[in-house]
Amino acid sequence: MALGCSPGRPSGDPLLFWDSNTPSTADPLDADQILHSIAFGPLHATLVDRGRKGRLLGGLAETWRSSPDFTEWSFVFRAGQTYETGEPVEPGHLAAAWERLRKKMAARKSGHPVFDRLAEDGISVAGRTLTLRFKEPYPKLLSQVSDEILGLVHPSCLEPVTGDWRCGRKPISSGPYRLARWDATGVTLRLRDDFPAERRHGRAFREVRITDDPSLRAAADVVYGLSRDGDHPAGARFVGSMDSAVAYARCQSWTLRSSPCADKRARAALRDRFYSELSSAGFVAPLTFFPLSIPGLASVETPRAEGPPARPGPLSFDPVGLRTSFLAPADPALERAAAALGGGAVRRPIPTARRFAEKASGLARYEADVAFFMVEITLEDPLSSVRFMFESKEGARLPDPTGRISAELKRPKPDLQAVNARLFDDAIIWPVAHAGFGVWVAPPVDASLANDAQAVTPLAWLGRAD
Repeated sequence: MALGCSPGRPSGDPLLFWDSNTPSTADPLDADQILHSIAFGPLHATLVDRGRKGRLLGGLAETWRSSPDFTEWSFVFRAGQTYETGEPVEPGHLAAAWERLRKKMAARKSGHPVFDRLAEDGISVAGRTLTLRFKEPYPKLLSQVSDEILGLVHPSCLEPVTGDWRCGRKPISSGPYRLARWDATGVTLRLRDDFPAERRHGRAFREVRITDDPSLRAAADVVYGLSRDGDHPAGARFVGSMDSAVAYARCQSWTLRSSPCADKRARAALRDRFYSELSSAGFVAPLTFFPLSIPGLASVETPRAEGPPARPGPLSFDPVGLRTSFLAPADPALERAAAALGGGAVRRPIPTARRFAEKASGLARYEADVAFFMVEITLEDPLSSVRFMFESKEGARLPDPTGRISAELKRPKPDLQAVNARLFDDAIIWPVAHAGFGVWVAPPVDASLANDAQAVTPLAWLGRAD
């Protein structure tokens, strides 16, 4: 994704933000795409804000405190804050929005670290104070409640009984920006004049255009992407996190008996040959799924496959293509690997609408045997990220064919290195690269205040460099 300016626009506003995806819904629950957080995160204020260089600042809450054992947290809301409509913000509004999210996620067999730890009746409101009670100590809560998906939604946007989204493409802002326009190529946000100046960059852009128009990418001021991207605007520098993103190939169709991925020895042999072909092209894949920026992790010593049985027909795969340019060597490497093992490979792009559904194991058919994906690991709480990858129906939906990984994750203190080793042993998931998420920033934009550890750089803390 990129923030950028249209060619010929005067210095200052508006800012153009480019990305390869466009939002399909304003519902905060539908946050599968990073763009959703970028486009609509600025519309929904959170309890606390860690967008300014990672400092925990008051958001909706002016002050907070925890019990000595960190099982209860209380947040006192600011007085005088309003929605873009001028209506006052109430703590009960956030409690209702969270109850709706909690209910919807449970119905979808999903979750969130905050909701997973909340007691059954763990949300209460008294006056200007919102209190949260947890089943276990939660000392890292503050960094979690700054998550954009936990932002404040206007009560009129939620159906009272079902919690269904009612505002269509007209969300009501409680945050620093409001939605000004939504068309076929993206959205335009405008800075709210009534939003406190101390809770944003002093020279925040008054207008931000977020688009997927490919003709505007080269002119972008800021491009959202990865530290390893090479197709960023000229003169831009990367501002972002340590390696927290994992790009990986996935044997989608391993549950089908007729699939080239059905046999574990065949999968391992194909993976090892794929790695060899990548290496020959000067691209070395990591022998660890989890980035080594997570303490206590190391590369996996994995035995080489002894050789696969005959594979039934060619391998079909969803090519990386232009989605992530630095992964371009993966497509020809997989073709060469499949050819060397006697089956050959065919490129079969998965329709965008099917990509998430194809993460499920046990489907009757798959568009492609192998596909490439990327997942983000929260370095502040990697265990929660890993559990979400395996247990939630909303996330990466990583497979666990033997149940060994699930058993490990249910232990009081799971060993992520053991999970790492079991992923390699199953040979369904093949890590290809690690990278950091962030933004490529061209000179007109000042990103000195932005938290470079967040996967989604907060727009409110970007501003003009002049």
